[in-house]
Amino acid sequence: MAKAKKITTDELEGINGIISKMRDKQMRYGALSLQIASINDTLSGLRTELATLESSMNEQRTGLQEKYGDVNIDLQTGVISEQEVAAE
Repeated sequence: MAKAKKITTDELEGINGIISKMRDKQMRYGALSLQIASINDTLSGLRTELATLESSMNEQRTGLQEKYGDVNIDLQTGVISEQEVAAE
């Protein structure tokens, strides 16, 4: 029976080293992909919440305009003042 041919120990270690590094990079890539997906989900939720808040703000603004007309309202004190009309 003929003796099996083998690659050198250095060649085998080189290939196994590359495979090990590839597996490490694949694991890191997968972990980062999961983090990105989670961040994207969070961003999507925040966009939805912001849209809801903007809608609520517009409803409040409309209600105040209907009740008080075109006025300025100091959002710190609630004091209403007439809007100044720009001279043409």
